[in-house]
Amino acid sequence: MASAQHLKKRGERWYLRLAIPRKLRHLYPTESGKPSYHIEEALGTPDLNVANRLKHERIAHWVRDFHEKERAATGTLTPDAAEAQRLREHFRKANDASERETIADHVASIATDMHESGAPERAQQFHALATATETLRDSWGKWKREWRITKAGEYKYEQAFRELLEFLGVADTTPKHITPARARAYVAYLNTDAKSAKGEGSLSKATKEGRLSPLRTFWTEYLIPSELAEVNPWKDHKLTEGGNAVEKRPYTNDEIIALINGPERRETKDVRYTKRTILELYALAFYTGARREEIACRLLGDFERIKGGYVMHIREAKTNAGKRSIPILHPIPVAVIGRRIGKRKDAKAQLFEEFKRGGANKTLGDLVGKMMTFYRRASGVGAGADFHSTRRHLITQLVAQGHSRELVQFYVGHKVPGMTGIYAKPTDEGMRKIAKSISYPATIERGLRGKLDLA
Repeated sequence: MASAQHLKKRGERWYLRLAIPRKLRHLYPTESGKPSYHIEEALGTPDLNVANRLKHERIAHWVRDFHEKERAATGTLTPDAAEAQRLREHFRKANDASERETIADHVASIATDMHESGAPERAQQFHALATATETLRDSWGKWKREWRITKAGEYKYEQAFRELLEFLGVADTTPKHITPARARAYVAYLNTDAKSAKGEGSLSKATKEGRLSPLRTFWTEYLIPSELAEVNPWKDHKLTEGGNAVEKRPYTNDEIIALINGPERRETKDVRYTKRTILELYALAFYTGARREEIACRLLGDFERIKGGYVMHIREAKTNAGKRSIPILHPIPVAVIGRRIGKRKDAKAQLFEEFKRGGANKTLGDLVGKMMTFYRRASGVGAGADFHSTRRHLITQLVAQGHSRELVQFYVGHKVPGMTGIYAKPTDEGMRKIAKSISYPATIERGLRGKLDLA
């Protein structure tokens, strides 16, 4: 029997039905303006054998079209940019000063003609690209090779660059063209006008951060050290939640129990973090309110033994408020830390020695965060709760117990008005009082002890 792959029958006639690559769907809008998921094209025959012969030519046509669209979407150079690139290469390979001067005069002449024809912005871009030491895409190509970025990371960066260049309306540009003012305009676009891949609703805050994070890292790690940029224009922007955003919230007690009773994970070649690892992370988070990265990157030397427990020292953080020393006195996290340290003596060893660095920023918390997300969803915990919800839960609990909000904020590493981070610590007595008061319902603590094999 003849195959019906890529075919769909409507009435008596056969149609070609070909899936559109996800990243190109928005380039094939329906009549209502929404992205298409499939190409559907009438083949004009009721005969399956004839339809199979016809479909191959049409599939080849559409695959070529997909490739052309993809090349255009990923920064195929415009005629101006292509000419600028050609002249820049000639200038770079010029044998003497006279030849370089001739090329420079030619570039200036073209830019002048553009300017006089009423296109000053186009002229400025052409001149900048033709005379640049490195363009944005030149720099990205070099950095990609130096960092040996994974395929997933490469796609993330390519997407970020492509969308920025599309917003600017250029095929390529120089790093110095991305001024703080242009960066602010792009962020404003993400916050107000940018649409999701399906064209349905505005972007979520996490998606917007996914657009900016690669740019921020690229400027910090490559462009500024190589002096191709003077400042990082992607820092300190306020991102808003999208129209379909789910409000973040603390965990409920039922959700904590669901996490404790979540699916087992045996360690294999591909699954490094077992269920015990996950619950140990949760145990430290629920009893300290520490952030994911703050726990993930702790070294043995960051723990100081005290009567009844430990002090966890967080010496490096994004803000001064994050640098703090947290007393840990509840038996569950104390037992987890003690078991993790065991007889190891190397102060520079990781507490969670199985954690590996990953993601664009090469942090310990990045891969851990992905693993925790998979586990949380598999446990049936609803939208709005994430790893940060451990902090929200603890803060809500401590304030409800009557602790001063300022002391609670200091304990979890929030900025406290009137305090300057590590230079204005509350009394040890106040911090220990908070540590002693942290507890959860008996069903939760009994479940944690059981799943963690704690006495």
